[in-house]
Amino acid sequence: MTEGPVVTVVIPVLNGEQFVGDAIESALAQDHPALEVVVVDDGSTDRSAAVAEAFGPPVRVLRHPENLGLPSARNTAIDAGAGSILVMLDADDRLAPGCVGRHVAHLRDHPDTGVVLGRQEIVLEPGCTTPFWALDPNTGRQLTHAPYSVTVRRAVFDAIGAYDPTYRMSEDLEWLARCYTHGVRVDYLDDVALYRRVHSDNMTARGHADGSITKGMLRVAHAAARRNRKAAGGARG
Repeated sequence: MTEGPVVTVVIPVLNGEQFVGDAIESALAQDHPALEVVVVDDGSTDRSAAVAEAFGPPVRVLRHPENLGLPSARNTAIDAGAGSILVMLDADDRLAPGCVGRHVAHLRDHPDTGVVLGRQEIVLEPGCTTPFWALDPNTGRQLTHAPYSVTVRRAVFDAIGAYDPTYRMSEDLEWLARCYTHGVRVDYLDDVALYRRVHSDNMTARGHADGSITKGMLRVAHAAARRNRKAAGGARG
């Protein structure tokens, strides 16, 4: 692990034994040589941790004794990782081939950029159809960029803080909104970076069903508005 910056791929998992192996394999298949994978088992009751531990180095597995939530799991992995660049990957998704190398090269060539987002491609499990939350309500086409799968400099987390553990949903949107508030440059690339798996137990689907995503997004909007008012007031002062 000597060429280029060390990259830490962050994978939180909760009862994801069916998919987490695919997620890890997609990370290990990347063409960036200086890469580690940190999996945080967030209180699973299945074999998720065992599946991840079977890979061995450069995969490390940490365990929460109880379910603390996705933001806390990501934060644990970020704190434990050695990477100067971090890649977020959900346990039921897969990184597209070569995306880490492309995004690291983009950060190298654009030193003012703090965050890179690529496009996502929806992958349907048998019996599933493309859900409404994966479609642009204005065009009907697949949403192309996803805030929960980003490549980011560790320095950005140092500057604006970690994921907010008080959010059970939409914590990725809240964190990205903080990036914009703090003037972090976010670049959207045209390459497919993520294969997003749609299955019967998607966290996003559950969040839409029980209204927690809507509540989370409203909370994000209100928090961003408060920060912007505060920043505007400070500028006037």
